[in-house]
Amino acid sequence: MPPRQRRARSGNVTALPGVDLAALLVEQGIDLGGLDPLDPFARRRPVPLDVPAETQTYRVRVELDGVRPVVWRRLELAGDLTLEDLHGVLQAAMDWGDIHLHAFVMGPGRRDPRLAPFLTEFDLDETDDGVPEADVRLDQVLREAGDRLYYDYDFGDGWEHRIKVEVVLPLVDGAPRATCTGGARACPPDDVGGVVGYDEMLQALRSGPTDDWAIEKLDWLPEGFDPAAFDLARTDEQVQLALDGAGPVLTELVDGLLDRLTSSAHTTVSAWAEAASRTPITYDEQAVVAVVAPWMALLDHVGDGVALTGAGYLKPASVEHLVSVLRDGGRLGRGSDVAMGKGNREENVRPVAWLHGSARTCGLVRKAKGRLLPTPAGNACRGNPVRLLLLLADRLPIGRKGHELDAGLLVLLAAVAGVPMPRDGLPQLLTAAGWRTPDRQPVPAGAAHDWARSTDQVLQLAGWNVDDSFELAHDPRASLLALLAVREDR
Repeated sequence: MPPRQRRARSGNVTALPGVDLAALLVEQGIDLGGLDPLDPFARRRPVPLDVPAETQTYRVRVELDGVRPVVWRRLELAGDLTLEDLHGVLQAAMDWGDIHLHAFVMGPGRRDPRLAPFLTEFDLDETDDGVPEADVRLDQVLREAGDRLYYDYDFGDGWEHRIKVEVVLPLVDGAPRATCTGGARACPPDDVGGVVGYDEMLQALRSGPTDDWAIEKLDWLPEGFDPAAFDLARTDEQVQLALDGAGPVLTELVDGLLDRLTSSAHTTVSAWAEAASRTPITYDEQAVVAVVAPWMALLDHVGDGVALTGAGYLKPASVEHLVSVLRDGGRLGRGSDVAMGKGNREENVRPVAWLHGSARTCGLVRKAKGRLLPTPAGNACRGNPVRLLLLLADRLPIGRKGHELDAGLLVLLAAVAGVPMPRDGLPQLLTAAGWRTPDRQPVPAGAAHDWARSTDQVLQLAGWNVDDSFELAHDPRASLLALLAVREDR
């Protein structure tokens, strides 16, 4: 039996002239774990386990460290989920807003501060030295009861989650690949100041604010926030929707929106919803091809991957190609949509920037190691316009916050009804739905259109440009995309 290896700590050894320190330590039975013995800040790359022969289900308890009373969720997860999939599930289960960076750190036991995290898409834009989370399955980091995985969210506030396997179960055919089966207490709001800031907020809720700082903290809370509340049915629904990427069930969103609207606004939006419910869904081949042409052109151009600039933008040759495609399809205006500067730079041609951004948001492409690559969904849509149309519809409205979803939904309903959205119409409708600024004022026009921007950009690229704001050609066939986004029976 080989001698028991000792673990070396970087930074507590000194090199001698002419001595290979790493080799010497190995000879002495000291396990370096892949570390540079002279670098006190070095971290080991994680080594995922082999993919098991059989996929199983993992019942795990997710606990938010440092918060008392404990905030936790119980999830049942298919072992073949990637860590990238799990990120979306955790955001939905905990009700985070996915507006900050995150990282997974491998166990299986106590957290090792010298172990590097898996790389997110953001990390891959910065470096290729590591293991991408998109390439690692859940059953490559968790294997048996007691195994742990660590998930960090918002490095400023420092929210740390501990994921521990409670039991390993057989995978049931046809069962959801992720469900929430239990939990307790509401998750803290984003940007509340971490554990300390949340403790202060809870104290102010219990005892009442004692100073201006406490009053400001309470104003930051979502309206009606109850730290003791946990809705299992809603959380489970959000978990399953987050995993399948289909977005919210829009008929329920419409009903919820109508319930919150005041009378005059209710009349307007009800008419739009009625138009959406009675409009027949027909797939005209030429219409479908016209609507998805920008994304189809991008996928064709990307192919197996194209290089990006150091800043992560499309290179000038790519921009020039897409400009010609957009111009030929009437998706590029006569100059007002090109900012000052050269027209072969993505940041100077807004529709090209919209196309690149929406393709990433909708899961058609991703950035990795300085290149833009097709996702499996993007590859499946290449050469299949109907499939691409349905995928785009599944992703609309775009947004993770309620105000963004409401704003995007209103834009979609107006498009289905075939009416332009006046600049002051959207803020008025959102105010009527109960949204306010942090100081409880009506929603300003700039904020309302910011909330709807991601959804609106997709519609404009598809050809829905009734306000002609960028001198783009208007194609009424693009209302098909909006219709598919607000209907279930397609």
